[in-house]
Amino acid sequence: MRLSKKRKEQLGAYGQTFVPDNGLIAINELVEIFNEKEDEQVIFEEMLHALRRFVATTPKKEVKFAIYNDEYLFSSELNNKQVKDLIINNEISCCGGECEQHNYEKATTKELESITTQFQTEYSNQQAELIGLTAEISAPLYGVLNFQELAEILNHYHQELKIVKDDILPALTEHIKLSGEEVDYTIFEGFIVSPMILPDATQITDVDIELIDYIRNEQKKHKRYLPDYEEFVLYATPIHEMMTDEFEKFLGFLMKNRKRLGISERKIGETATIFLQLSKASMNPKYFIEFFQEEGCRFSSTQFINEFMGYAVEVYNHTRKYDCNGHTLSELNLVNSTKTPTNVLNTPKANVEGAEVEVQTSKQRMIAKVGRNDSCPCNSGKKYKKCCLS
Repeated sequence: MRLSKKRKEQLGAYGQTFVPDNGLIAINELVEIFNEKEDEQVIFEEMLHALRRFVATTPKKEVKFAIYNDEYLFSSELNNKQVKDLIINNEISCCGGECEQHNYEKATTKELESITTQFQTEYSNQQAELIGLTAEISAPLYGVLNFQELAEILNHYHQELKIVKDDILPALTEHIKLSGEEVDYTIFEGFIVSPMILPDATQITDVDIELIDYIRNEQKKHKRYLPDYEEFVLYATPIHEMMTDEFEKFLGFLMKNRKRLGISERKIGETATIFLQLSKASMNPKYFIEFFQEEGCRFSSTQFINEFMGYAVEVYNHTRKYDCNGHTLSELNLVNSTKTPTNVLNTPKANVEGAEVEVQTSKQRMIAKVGRNDSCPCNSGKKYKKCCLS
């Protein structure tokens, strides 16, 4: 089961639209409504997963329904007691089959325990979904974080949950099982890692370890970026990070010059998206041109390269970075302006293609930071500390 973000949002919207006020609707019934109205068909498991994701990633005050027993949607105006009363007073079955008659007065201890267990199971599943989806937002935003840090993020936004470190691994394991698809994080030795950094924990390399260590050491220098919850959940959708003025201008520049660059519109979109992800991991700016050349771009003059770098560096400075704990370089420069400012790169003047450059992988480029005494990546001939760093 692999649903697009757009499809998940569409299915979640159906829950918002069709759950009755002060009532309930069976998820199977919601599936039938969807399949009658839409051209593309959906199955029960896809609808359930999309509804769970919608609940976990939407501000609570905006969600109009709650999920019970993986079978029904209840109006969010109902409390737990009212839900139990509906179950007990013959409104729905508590065991998921056809509606059964239950009399609270005559209910056996076993039946009451069954009802309680189902509520506990549903709460556990929804909590696992919330923890898992928070991990799916946090891993691409911060790159690397440990279980304790994820618990702190959850408690920051959901203080009533009181999540502890030991809740995280069981919940993520359950979330992966409930999702039935690939998730946007990798679990590795007590850490939650962006798939861009570590796609598969069973195939880790020394370069992966080096990059993770580098990011963790840099993160210690910065307080974590924690926006309002309404903004935080937007990072569940990758396209949100592309909706900056800087990225839109950069993409517009590339599209305008696609013939000069020698690549198609589709290839430009793909390459720009990868570049954005590499910027999140703080790829060394001196490799910008080399990366685009490897993707098939041509650079015919120094003037064109300088213009290109002007747009590229603006994207770099306004992209949320793993090693900055989710902040952008521009934000940190503003925050630290009364102290020692974090350098925001000036537009480098790059050379036309032709110089021999050691070929490195994308991850090695991320790690290769510019030292104070290194040659400045703007190719001015000066040392970094006496050029762009100052």
